[in-house]
Amino acid sequence: QVVDRNEWVKLGHATRAFIVTTQLARAYSALDRHTEAVAELAPWLQRSDLNPGPDLMNDARTALAEAYLALGDYDAAERHIRQARAQIAASDVIGTRDEFDILEASLARARGDLDGASDALATIVAKLSQGDPTTAYLDALHLQADVFSELGEFPAAFTAQRRALQVERVLRTADFDRRMSVALVASENEASQRELEMLRAGERLAQTRSERDRIFDIALIGVGALLVLVAYLIWLQWYREHSARTRLEKTVAERTEQVRQELERRVDAERAKRLLEHRLVEDEKYRAVARLTGGLAHDFNNLMTVVSCSAELIKLGANDGDIDALAEDILDAADSGTRVTRSLIAYARQQALQPEQLQLDEFLIDNEALIRNTLGESIELVLDLAPARVEIDRGSLTTALLNVLFNAREAISRDGRVDIRLRADDAPDGRQFYRLSIRDNGTGMDEETVQRSMEPFFSTRRSDTGKSSGLGLGLSTVYGFMRQSEGNVEIESTLNNGTTVHLLFPAVTAQSSSGASEPVSRTSRFSTISPMVLLVEDQDKIRLLTRRALEATGYRVRDCASGSEAIEALNGQTGFDVLVSDIVMPGPFNGIDVARTARKLNPSMQILLTSGHTEVVPREFEFLAKPYSVATLLQRLKGLAEPSEQLRESHT
Repeated sequence: QVVDRNEWVKLGHATRAFIVTTQLARAYSALDRHTEAVAELAPWLQRSDLNPGPDLMNDARTALAEAYLALGDYDAAERHIRQARAQIAASDVIGTRDEFDILEASLARARGDLDGASDALATIVAKLSQGDPTTAYLDALHLQADVFSELGEFPAAFTAQRRALQVERVLRTADFDRRMSVALVASENEASQRELEMLRAGERLAQTRSERDRIFDIALIGVGALLVLVAYLIWLQWYREHSARTRLEKTVAERTEQVRQELERRVDAERAKRLLEHRLVEDEKYRAVARLTGGLAHDFNNLMTVVSCSAELIKLGANDGDIDALAEDILDAADSGTRVTRSLIAYARQQALQPEQLQLDEFLIDNEALIRNTLGESIELVLDLAPARVEIDRGSLTTALLNVLFNAREAISRDGRVDIRLRADDAPDGRQFYRLSIRDNGTGMDEETVQRSMEPFFSTRRSDTGKSSGLGLGLSTVYGFMRQSEGNVEIESTLNNGTTVHLLFPAVTAQSSSGASEPVSRTSRFSTISPMVLLVEDQDKIRLLTRRALEATGYRVRDCASGSEAIEALNGQTGFDVLVSDIVMPGPFNGIDVARTARKLNPSMQILLTSGHTEVVPREFEFLAKPYSVATLLQRLKGLAEPSEQLRESHT
């Protein structure tokens, strides 16, 4: 059907219109109507009022390049392929693009560069052969066989075609093997069930016979006793009493057997129910671990691709301007990896918190401008705050609040409203809590989405194509932070009826309940013009990079690879101004032992501990979480103590 896609753009559905246009162009190409495909799609790629995103734009450029290639316009096809690759390199869309490699090989073949096409296809086939068979691998093999045939290399063409047939056979039989495996398992389960039923029937028959024999024995004993007593009674009276007793015993036996069978059925049903519940719990654990590891692998594979490709280009000798851009790409990838790991640490409730007492209502009022900017001008904000004093980490609280508000903003399609309400509440165990409720009138969530909303890498935001448009760590970070702060998170939501997120904070009454006093003044100055740093790090590459950075900025550095070596240096040499040490190290002494030894030998020494395990951080020392940048390290060292006037003059 022909639809008015320009009207969709006016109504705010530009992405949907762009998707329909791309699909329409692919349909024209499938019907060998390539001219109509180009005429349909090319004007949309030149429009400035569309921003469909890198993925959709690359799909459209691929379809247009295929149409140009079929029409023989090789320059236009090559131009769109290069534009797509440039957009991939400039955006966050990182991943293998085998279809571009195969398309470029087809372009080289169409232009008559059979040798170039052969070399490119050899690389593509070698890469794709390392993984599971795919349709891209099959297309590459067919194209390679055609190129070999045109080159006259018929044995190689035959080999490529044979490999293509093997891959096609594997792809066709994979689904059949899966179906046969499922059928075999079902058949085995059915046979096992029948065998179990036969065993149970045999047990019931044996029990029935045993009960019958027992009743028969009891009846014989009773008859014998009655015969002894009946000798003194009239025969008719004896007969009536015996008949009545026999009927009663039979009724009792039948009822007893019914009760026993009913109890057995209930016990079996309860046992099967507990087994099923246990299996469901275990399956849910495995699925959660699989989602977590899968999300981590996906994000870090993307980041490592940026780092490795940029480093390889620098090593190959890129231009000075390109080196700066590649270095920025590496730094951006490192920052993204840091955000992912810190979010996971927060979800695991192992982040290093610095709680302080604050008035939660005053904190929200002070940050009202930040809240309104996060929501946007089109969303109405209503604050209803009662006095509340809590003990919480201010920075992490701000991050958690912004994560919830961002989700609320995304759930509201146009104009909407967000209500923030703060009230005192009592927990079931009698403790007092403060309940911060953030309610929006957006699209809401169904029950299944609410149950999974705080899982890591599960995003509640969806794009028009149905794919996840978020990283999926916002609510999981909020959950980890609140649980680590001895609070909790509750979510109430119904589909098309908005969502309410409740943050529960434990109440405090004392004016001071946390924080350790600093044993040494932080305002002391370095003792020398060029500060002497004792660097302790067991990882060789990190130690070498840190030493180079410190020496390049005027520090004198003595580095050690273990805690034992650092303690020997402290005992044998004086004059160290600063200690920079990793916490977790092999050997009998860790970074905390080194820091306490240094503090004991020289109370004025400035100490900065680093680690990627934030749960082991003591409050008595300054701490810098890994990974850190050179600028962050130098800034923290500068904050430990101001250099003397003589040092400043020498630097000037």
